[in-house]
Amino acid sequence: MAQYFLAEDAEWIRHDVRGTVMDKRVLWEGGFDIRSAIYRMPSGMVTQEHRHDEWVQVLVIEGEMKVEPVGKDAVRVRAGGLYVLEPGDAHTETAAEDSLLLITQLDDHPSYIREAKPLVELGL
Repeated sequence: MAQYFLAEDAEWIRHDVRGTVMDKRVLWEGGFDIRSAIYRMPSGMVTQEHRHDEWVQVLVIEGEMKVEPVGKDAVRVRAGGLYVLEPGDAHTETAAEDSLLLITQLDDHPSYIREAKPLVELGL
């Protein structure tokens, strides 16, 4: 059955993202092993070098992000652009201007930890 998450029902919360406190609005959390949220980053806000245990997909809704993968050239991603971070990719992110981001990733809450299954069992 479809579920609906209306903008007028949404609540922005202050959230610590790897030592940087920013505004977050949860869209989906728990279920299907995926979570997504919208984040606001004012111009100049930086998330220091970090890596993720699972993939992370970032859609820039508004603004521009500067993504700096360790050992590689920085890439600027403007509104409408998307970047996907692979597990273990060390990187730094900076809001080059006021930015609004849709971040989708595997849910890493302890209650949602998935058991690894062989690819054959998954039909791959």
